[in-house]
Formats: sequence, C-alpha cells, structure tokens
Amino acid sequence: MDGEFIGWQIVHRYRAANSKGEVSFGNVLYILDPTLTKSYFRYSLDNNDKNNLESIREVIESELGYKNNQ
Repeated sequence: MDGEFIGWQIVHRYRAANSKGEVSFGNVLYILDPTLTKSYFRYSLDNNDKNNLESIREVIESELGYKNNQ
C-alpha cells in the first residue's frame, strides 16, 4: 500500500419524509478522519443539487486554469 492513510470516504444513501409526508431520496459522500470522529467534507452526489461534487470539481478546475474538454 502506497502513501499514508488519511481517512475514509463513505457514501450514504437515504430516504426521508418531511412533516408533510413527502418522501425525498439523497446520496451524500462524506470524507472522514481515520478515527471516524471528524467530517472533513460533505458532498451531494445528486445531479439536481447545486453543491454536488460535479459543480465543486468545476470550480476547482476553473481556479486551477483547466479547460472543460466536453
């Protein structure tokens, strides 16, 4: 194994109902420390969320000067 272990990535899928009984589904990626006690990041994996992982990647690539080849 190369490198140093720095933590865990966990995908959490959920189904939840609000107070009106409307059910929603979600997928979230968490990045946690090695002891699973601290959350470094939380990203939505859902396409309709403006703060999903894809939009965060686009911001990072824009800041680094990468061009989108699609």
